[in-house]
Amino acid sequence: MNSCFDNLLNTPPREYAGSSTSASYDFQKDWAITLLLRSHDEDDDYLIFFDYHEDLIKFDSSTDPQQIYCYQVKKCDGNWTISKLTQQKTNKTTGEKSSILSKLLQNKKIFNHQINRMYFISNGLFNVKLENDESSSNRKSICFTELTEEERKKTLKCMESFDENELGAILNQIYLERTNVPYPGSDTYVRGALSQFIEARFPDTRYSINPIYITLFDEVKRRTAHAYRLENREDFNKKSITKQEFNTIIHTMISIQDYVSIFDNQVLNRLNSEKVSIVDIRLYQSAIKTIQVKLSDKTNLYYHAILEELKKYLESDFPESLVTGAQNFHSYLVAKDSKYNLVDSNEIKSLYMVKVYG
Repeated sequence: MNSCFDNLLNTPPREYAGSSTSASYDFQKDWAITLLLRSHDEDDDYLIFFDYHEDLIKFDSSTDPQQIYCYQVKKCDGNWTISKLTQQKTNKTTGEKSSILSKLLQNKKIFNHQINRMYFISNGLFNVKLENDESSSNRKSICFTELTEEERKKTLKCMESFDENELGAILNQIYLERTNVPYPGSDTYVRGALSQFIEARFPDTRYSINPIYITLFDEVKRRTAHAYRLENREDFNKKSITKQEFNTIIHTMISIQDYVSIFDNQVLNRLNSEKVSIVDIRLYQSAIKTIQVKLSDKTNLYYHAILEELKKYLESDFPESLVTGAQNFHSYLVAKDSKYNLVDSNEIKSLYMVKVYG
C-alpha cells in the first residue's frame, strides 16, 4: 500500500467524534463541497477524507498519492489572531491541552515529508502582523513565513516537538485562508457555486439545484458522520470521495434531473393528446419531482428497486396508451409485492411515463 495511506490507517485519529448537526458544522460541510468543486476543476485526480485526523485531508491521487493537503475549517463572527490560534484549551474527554495550531501541526507529525500544505480556513478576517506592514485584513491567503518575527515566536510553543532546523520549512507549509463562503448563508452560496459548476459542464441541461445540493451535502454528511477507525483500504469509501466517485454522483444527478425535462418536453404532449385532465397532469408533474429527489439518494434502495423493476418490465410492455401502460405497471408492481402499496401511485406512474421516453 502507498505510504501516505499507510500513515493514515496506522495512526489513530485524535478522537472519534463523528458529525454534528449544528450550523457551524454545516458550514464545514458546505466548504467541503466547494473544495470538491475546485479540486475537480484543477486536479487530475484526488481523494478527499472527511473528519479523519483533520476536518479535511486531500491526497493528490486516489491510487498512489505523493502529496497531502490538510484543512482545518472554522466559522468566525470576528477576527483571528495568532494568540487566538495558539491558545490552549483542555479537552473535556481526554484532559489533553491543545490549540487550533497545534492540532493542525499534528498532521505534520503523521505525514511528515508527504505534507505539501496545511490550511486554516475561515470566513473571518485575520488580524495578524505581517513583515511588510501590509494590512492582513485585506489578504485572502497568508503564509506563516510572512508573519513578523514577534508573531512567529508566538507559534513556537506549538512547535516544541519539532527539530529546530525544520521550523522554517514547516512555517512555509502553514497558510491562513479566508474563504468566500459566508456564515450564515453558506448553503445559499454553495448552491450558486454548484449551479455555475453544472452549467459549465451541462450547458443545455435543465435541472433543479436543490436536489443536487441536498444529495452532495448528504454524501459529505454521511462520510463525516462515520465515527470509527478505518481498518483497511476497502474502508476508505466510508470516509472519502475520489474524483471518479464525485464525477459519478454529478452525472447520476444530472441524468435523474432529465426526468423533469423529459416530462415537460415529451410526456406532457403525449398526455395532452390522450386528453388527460389538467388536475391529473399536475399530480404527475409533482410526482416526478418527488421521484427525482428520492432516486438521487443512492441509499434509498426502496425506490431504486422500483426503477430496476421498471427497466425489466419495459423490455416487453409498450401499450398504445401511455396512461394505460402506467396503470398496468402500477398494478403489476403491487401484485408482485404488496409493500409497493405504500408508494404514491402517481410516483410510480410518472416514473413509468418518463422511462418510456428516456
